[in-house]
Amino acid sequence: MGHKGDLIWKIRNSLISLQRLLAFNLSLASARKPGKAIDHRIRTLAVYVQALRDHAGFLTQKISFLLDATLGMISSQQTAIIKIFSFAAVVFLPPALIASVYGMN
Repeated sequence: MGHKGDLIWKIRNSLISLQRLLAFNLSLASARKPGKAIDHRIRTLAVYVQALRDHAGFLTQKISFLLDATLGMISSQQTAIIKIFSFAAVVFLPPALIASVYGMN
């Protein structure tokens, strides 16, 4: 999951850079000769890049949720193991105490 999170982070950064590039290109559109088809395509690309950024944000949140759920399950399993060790310590405490008292010289 960590690898997928890193991959989505890289994709999201690339999309941000691409969106900045498209915005810069659109800002230069007023200085160019009127090219309606190119400007329309650039605007369409900007919309698609924004949609991809939103989807990457959704995937990031989903991966974060799955990671939190996995850590919660691991924590639950560790709690069960610690309960077993605590029970074993309570069971063996009286014999260890008696042995230590009678084992003194």
